[in-house]
Amino acid sequence: MNLDKFKPLTVYTIYITSTPEKVWEALTSAKFSREYFSGFEVEMQPKLGGSFIVRAPDGSEHISGEVFEYDPPRKLTVTWNVNGPTSSQSSAPRSSPTRSSKPAKPSASR
Repeated sequence: MNLDKFKPLTVYTIYITSTPEKVWEALTSAKFSREYFSGFEVEMQPKLGGSFIVRAPDGSEHISGEVFEYDPPRKLTVTWNVNGPTSSQSSAPRSSPTRSSKPAKPSASR
């Protein structure tokens, strides 16, 4: 997949009051994700080409993918395939969410 030619259909911007390092931990840590995402757990090989898996509380593979961009704590891009109970769901097209972290500029108003 050539990410240079990829143009997203939807872009979400979320502001989080935290440091890029803590946001990175939240996106890549099994312990953190299990606590804050209703028992779902992230497993990731921290390298380009590594696997990216989100396991349901029962241990089944809910989301699977591959790491395409890895620049801690600034940028993480993975393929994202939701694995459903039927083959038609698991063969759905993959998406490629990118998470970028950077400190926000302080507000000019007081």
